[in-house]
Amino acid sequence: MNQETKRITGKGRQYRTKKSVKFADRVAGVLISTGGVFTILAVTGVFVFLAAIVVPLFMPAQVEPWRELPFKVGEEEEVILPSSENVLATDEYLVAGWEAEKGGEVARSFRLDNGQTLARQDIFGGRRPRVLSFSPRDELVAAAFGDGTVQMAKVGFESEFLFNEEELPPRLLELTGDEVASYQGGMVQLTPAGLRWQKLVVEPQTPVEVGAEELRLLDVSMLSSGPVVATLDDQRTFRIQKFSKRRNLLTGKVTITPSGGSMTIPRREEGLPSGLLLSGRADIAYLTWPDGHLLRLDTRDINKPQIAEELSLIPDGEARLTAISFLIGKTTLVSGDSTGRVRAWFTTKPKDASTVDGAVLTMVHDLGPGPAAVTSFSASMRSRLLAVGFADGTVRLNHITSSQVLADIPGSKVLGGEEPIRALSISPKDNAMAALTSAGVSLWRVDAKHPAATLQTLFGKVHYEGMNEPGHIWQSSSGTDEFEPKYGLVPLIFGTLKGTFYSMLFGVPLALLAAVYTSEFMNRGLRARIKPLVELMESLPTVVLGFLAALIFAVFVEGRVADVLACFFTVPAAFVGAAYLFQLLPVELFVRLSRWRFYMLFFLAMPVGVLLAGLVGPLLETVLFAGDIMAWLAGRVGSGIGGWFLMFVPLAALAVVFGVTTWVNPWLRERTFHLNRLQAGLLEVAKMVVGMAAVVLLAWLAAWLLTAIGFDSRGDFPLIGPVLGDYVQRNALVVGFVMGFAIIPAVYTLAEDALSSVPEHLRSGSLAAGATPWQTATRIIIPTAASGLFSAVMLGLGRAVGETMIVLMATGNTPVLEWNIFNGFRTLSANIAVELPEAVVFGTHFRVLFLAALTLFLMTFVVNTMAEVIRQRFRKRAFEL
Repeated sequence: MNQETKRITGKGRQYRTKKSVKFADRVAGVLISTGGVFTILAVTGVFVFLAAIVVPLFMPAQVEPWRELPFKVGEEEEVILPSSENVLATDEYLVAGWEAEKGGEVARSFRLDNGQTLARQDIFGGRRPRVLSFSPRDELVAAAFGDGTVQMAKVGFESEFLFNEEELPPRLLELTGDEVASYQGGMVQLTPAGLRWQKLVVEPQTPVEVGAEELRLLDVSMLSSGPVVATLDDQRTFRIQKFSKRRNLLTGKVTITPSGGSMTIPRREEGLPSGLLLSGRADIAYLTWPDGHLLRLDTRDINKPQIAEELSLIPDGEARLTAISFLIGKTTLVSGDSTGRVRAWFTTKPKDASTVDGAVLTMVHDLGPGPAAVTSFSASMRSRLLAVGFADGTVRLNHITSSQVLADIPGSKVLGGEEPIRALSISPKDNAMAALTSAGVSLWRVDAKHPAATLQTLFGKVHYEGMNEPGHIWQSSSGTDEFEPKYGLVPLIFGTLKGTFYSMLFGVPLALLAAVYTSEFMNRGLRARIKPLVELMESLPTVVLGFLAALIFAVFVEGRVADVLACFFTVPAAFVGAAYLFQLLPVELFVRLSRWRFYMLFFLAMPVGVLLAGLVGPLLETVLFAGDIMAWLAGRVGSGIGGWFLMFVPLAALAVVFGVTTWVNPWLRERTFHLNRLQAGLLEVAKMVVGMAAVVLLAWLAAWLLTAIGFDSRGDFPLIGPVLGDYVQRNALVVGFVMGFAIIPAVYTLAEDALSSVPEHLRSGSLAAGATPWQTATRIIIPTAASGLFSAVMLGLGRAVGETMIVLMATGNTPVLEWNIFNGFRTLSANIAVELPEAVVFGTHFRVLFLAALTLFLMTFVVNTMAEVIRQRFRKRAFEL
């Protein structure tokens, strides 16, 4: 670039840009462009990576035919089962299975590759059961006999490794890959750890007397203290008994002690019940009839069972009940009828329940009708999968929580054609499914994918087991295997917005006002020291801030809640009052002390405001919160006036300021122009005092009116939930303060730079035209710097949304849906940090956490895009100035 200029003498001189400068400029341009491109690629790569992990979450389940094992099923008299099922089970390694023969007298184990019988074992010592009950999860078979005894037997596969190669036949030592071989009634398979031997083991237990001989129905639940047996005999007598074992330490003799009670069930025209089920905790027993009638018995007091509820499992009454069973945990009841409709039920506890136990059996999931009558159920032993067999041979795989059909296998593809399904079995690892017909066993490989994660379960309300109504819940793990995972992301999204709102509510006004004060009112020498000090705050590690919030601030605030609330009013009032009193000083003294006004406000006004809060806090607690703010928040004392008053004070202050600015000031300006400086200052102080009194009166009046109408400030409001409620030590108030403190430096620095970059001629022109510094700042400087101020706010928003350590340590991590400032919350980022290290890689939980990350990514992307559009509009308007 060449440029020619002229000196004063008129002689010209030509300037030339050095080649090194040109080269450096080109290199800088290339580097900046390359950096921008790589930034875009990096952001796009993050999105693609997150999407790649999340997309399989919504892939459909895969059920593929595996094997068919034709064999002759025994034609002996069928055993009466609670759900009219035969017994069928497979091992966890999918090499062997077993089924009951001779009415439950014999367990036959067989190979899953060719159906060959491995062994036949007596389950109950050769005795033929009259009634049989089977629990696949507990591997427990219970049977009742004609002599009035009940006997249980553990029937299941056990693994053992064969290390003594000298005693093993050569054919076992030659096994490779996926090859299997039968050996001594079991199956041998080569694994990295050696030869694994799978064998069916039958362990019968000591028979127990139940006090009746003609038993018709039976079910057993295993508790930590011993088995609980529920029976029904031909005389309509229902018995429930708990059998406790005691071992004599000296003799080793085991004594079984029964305890329990009985009752006679009402007579019905349908005759005796056809089904009996006992819940997992043995606190509820269900008796069902073929017409769908259900009798729910309250067995919490095992010595005094009583009828709790009667209802119909077939509300329309146009079908017959053909199958009934439990899901994992034996809490959710599933019923099937002659139309093929499958429904899921569990007890809820509504407030208006009139039953003896306060519970009502509620139909929660309706999976719709099927192709024929339901004949068999098989519930997964580890999830909410349910296999359903129909009379026309159709097999369906359902997921109960999401109420969806994962697979529908027509009868034509099942061994035996359209023969009824006699029994079903889902393998222990949910990776296979077996169906028993009169022709044999059909096997399918199952890859259920992630049925618990659908758009409805992730973002909609779901009626989970044990809840009174549908809701948004996040609870990904529990201490029991029967737990129903809850992957609702709405509480996490809400928690992110809640934490961002309260932190922005505290931090943004302080940061922007501080930037305005520093840029327009603070002397330059002091500004040069204050601004770097504020910027230095940003270097504080957020983990330190979280530590302080959790262990110091949260504990301090809990002991002085009323004082902290009072600080939000007394400290601003002290600053405003000090400013008005400062104006009463003589002109000479005012000018002389103006350079020290920051120190006077900081070291005098703030301590006075804090001191006033300590004095006003107890009075505030007495007047507004009946002397105990904790009890008031819990709703035990007082009315809602105190809460409404606190919420209306800011609105009342805005209303009073608007009224004073619009009507009072113009009126006073015409009548007080002759007052001297002292008189005008006293008038301003009086106006401030009257204005504060008006704010208090207006807020109190609004609070009283709402309370008189019947609205309690501690109530649950539509859409937003409770705003004031029970106090939790780690809450949004503490997080808002600390996280607001964390975002102040970033917002302040960018805002102050934007204000300082406004052209000086605009500022000088305004002041020269007679405007005050405050008028210049509000009407000229701030509108001109609006785009920069908006960018500063958006930067603070991004920091608050993505903050992890502070919310992780100081919120209590409670995923609740309420705006209550005294309760905690859980954010998307904190949830990922807490749970991702413990999630099974590529499992449902793992992928849902990545979906949470993708949701956070999209939230920030949308917000930043909208912010940039708005910023450009501000910038265009400022350019027009």
